[in-house]
Amino acid sequence: MSLPRVTRQWLVQKLSQNFRESVALQEVPLAEPTGREMIIKNHAVGINASDVNFTSGAYMPGVKPPFPCGFEAVGTVVAAGPKAMAKEGDHVCYMEYGAFSDYQTTSKVFPVPSADPKYIPLLVSGLTAAISLNENGVDVFKKDASKKPPRVGLVTAAAGGTGQFATQLLAHSGCSKVIATCSSQEKADFLKSIGATHVINLSEEKLGVALPELAPSGVNVAYESVGGKVLDSVVDNLATAGKCVQIGFISSYLEKGGMAGGVSPQASVIPVKLLTKSASMNGFFLMHYPHLMSDAYQNLVQLLDSGAISSKVDFGPNLQGIEAIPDGVDYLFSKKSIGKICVKLD
Repeated sequence: MSLPRVTRQWLVQKLSQNFRESVALQEVPLAEPTGREMIIKNHAVGINASDVNFTSGAYMPGVKPPFPCGFEAVGTVVAAGPKAMAKEGDHVCYMEYGAFSDYQTTSKVFPVPSADPKYIPLLVSGLTAAISLNENGVDVFKKDASKKPPRVGLVTAAAGGTGQFATQLLAHSGCSKVIATCSSQEKADFLKSIGATHVINLSEEKLGVALPELAPSGVNVAYESVGGKVLDSVVDNLATAGKCVQIGFISSYLEKGGMAGGVSPQASVIPVKLLTKSASMNGFFLMHYPHLMSDAYQNLVQLLDSGAISSKVDFGPNLQGIEAIPDGVDYLFSKKSIGKICVKLD
């Protein structure tokens, strides 16, 4: 096919946590691919809470606008350089800054059976859950028989894009009690359908009250992404030698000061609480683990295609077309979504 000379792409024009005010849709040049490069025609893109951490510069200190945003999509290769890992016509997922575009140039892709948007959630959301849990001793793919599954696992914001996979992978690993938190009955029903043994609806219950009743001996592995008072309750209820895997602080992303603005009301005493339980709290940022991504992604695809896990995609009220991407970010922070928010581009 003949390639267009330009492509529409959302660019960050000023640093701000307000995604809509930060970005503008513009036309940028699209050059023929060389070497390992491929040009992907995007069919759908994924929305992440951390999109606002990129538009604010929190994840890239010193960055100056303009720069592209968005970092995951599914599409079809429409042109490829002579050394590219995929050929024209192949369906692929990829993670590349600038994914909020009609066409994107990249040199690294994950092959998928089709351009179905269900494969997008396996990228940032699925890989974060799989690799972080595996690195913290949970055999999510059942590859190491010497690893015993945790007795009690906890996932906060479990009905979100990454929480849905942490919930399922803990259950798949053999964890006997998987506790999930959410904010509505609809989300609670969804979580029970994907493997949560117990659900705490935080619109009706307090985590600090419900958790010790469900896990009187404490939580062995917690997958935490909320921060604030939720994090405090998680730390308070870790078991002896328990682990809190911290993958985000969504409760503070839109607050003054961003991620560091409201991490935990009791941040100064967390080290003491961990020490007295021989417990640990480990941060996880996916981009530090590129060497593990390819194998983990293919393992997730196999689990999905075999029916062992599901991949919930939420297209919102009407997330259609590249112009709807800011609406997708707004929808994510509305707390109404279930699963991974995606925007269809065609």
